[in-house]
Amino acid sequence: QLFPRNRPDAGESFKAKSGYHLCWYLEQSSMISSSPLILDGIQHELDHVGILSKNIEKTISTIASILSITATSDVIIDPLQDVKAIFAKTSQGLVLEFLEPYSDKSPIQNSLAKNNNLIHHLAYRTKDINVSLQAIREVRGMPISESKKGIAFDNAQIQFFLLSDGWLIELIEQVESKMEFPNIL
Repeated sequence: QLFPRNRPDAGESFKAKSGYHLCWYLEQSSMISSSPLILDGIQHELDHVGILSKNIEKTISTIASILSITATSDVIIDPLQDVKAIFAKTSQGLVLEFLEPYSDKSPIQNSLAKNNNLIHHLAYRTKDINVSLQAIREVRGMPISESKKGIAFDNAQIQFFLLSDGWLIELIEQVESKMEFPNIL
């Protein structure tokens, strides 16, 4: 459904309207999943959309009231990335990664200082981060972090890149998703 029944009207608070706009954008972003990232002639399928939040449980609850979230993962604590994460799946198959700072030194803390909820990145799977790194550099993208293990991805290598047009891309060096969604909503 394009416009949910409980769409905020002009009289509602900014927070309510912001929650609606975030959900509307995510609903529309299911179109992204049919547009793969192509690097050096190799197609990379969308794995998930990353969303930053100061309180991931509250954000998931808000989004679930508007989008059709069908299942969530368990809470994942990743001390290597310094984040707390929960993955959610919509009825259209779009996977959302909700990230909350795990400590005051979390790399996402600065991004959240100005916004409560923020669409942060698009994540794609790759067979080889090093090959993808070269292809990203050819389109004037640059790594903003070192390649690290990602707890949520069975310790597969992950790395973030900033593209010249401002998009933040996460590459996961793992061909298939092993993510489980045990919490059916």
